[in-house]
Amino acid sequence: MTQKLKSIIYKIGFKAYKFYKVIADKRHPHFADGAVVLPTYFENRDDSGLEPYVGVVMEPAKDVVLDFGNGTTRYMVAYDDVIFVDVSKMMTALADYLKKNKVRFIKKKIHSFSQIRDKFIVNCTGIGAKELSSDDKMLSVQGHLIMLKNQKVADLQHMIFVYFKEKATKSGQKLTRSFYIFPKHLPNSGVNDVGVIGATFIKGATSLTPNQEEFDIVLKNAKEFYGLK
Repeated sequence: MTQKLKSIIYKIGFKAYKFYKVIADKRHPHFADGAVVLPTYFENRDDSGLEPYVGVVMEPAKDVVLDFGNGTTRYMVAYDDVIFVDVSKMMTALADYLKKNKVRFIKKKIHSFSQIRDKFIVNCTGIGAKELSSDDKMLSVQGHLIMLKNQKVADLQHMIFVYFKEKATKSGQKLTRSFYIFPKHLPNSGVNDVGVIGATFIKGATSLTPNQEEFDIVLKNAKEFYGLK
């Protein structure tokens, strides 16, 4: 990634942080919910990707020790002011706001960006991006994650991210595993069905190579992190 592109991304990131911080602080005139400030833990500062934000919109990280009360401790760094966007709440609130302001929603399947005449496009096409962009070099990235049920919501008001070395799947695809946990909540699910653990990043994987064995490995990595048997 070029330095120029990094600068553009960070500039957008600074503005996005400030926007969601206003929502988290309950000061936004239109959105009362959808973002919160949570302590977030990484193994080191480089892995966080957050250091460019320190001194601009965030405070410096602290060196901490996580003690799980079972003989397992983890030396980590903590950023106390990371923004967690609750996608379900935020997107619902955004849709409601746009509808109130007479924005018309049209559901339509397209095969080319030329079919859209608007000046701005917010693109979240997933695996369809390859066809829309007419770029055969684009690869899908498969992820495995597990939603939690029957949790104590108050115990999940934090985020953890740990990254592992790159490996390969049984089918030879490039694989990066991680352990993460954050308080994601799916629409129309129980109030205590909160939290997600993961994950994998498998380049080029599709429905033809589901790599189902990775779900068991996600659970194994989570248990090892917390020192559980």
